[in-house]
Amino acid sequence: MMIFGLIPNGFYQLIQSVNHYTWYARSAEVIHSRFMEWTVWLRIPGDVIFTVGALAMMLFVVQAIWAIFRQPTQNQPEFAEVKEAVNG
Repeated sequence: MMIFGLIPNGFYQLIQSVNHYTWYARSAEVIHSRFMEWTVWLRIPGDVIFTVGALAMMLFVVQAIWAIFRQPTQNQPEFAEVKEAVNG
């Protein structure tokens, strides 16, 4: 994502800013130029990998929370000993 999209776009805008001032580097002419739109398309593989990782992490978190609520409750050993002492 950084190598194919953010860094080239940043350097392109830096060059445009140095050559034509900041207002031009932020204009629609530069933002929608062929180079900038081409690098946006280059970001897609990185974005897809990031999205798959985020969805996998969300799935693991939901499974962990679900597992916590599905755990059976167990008697604590100290309470069982107290009940036996009172009853016996």
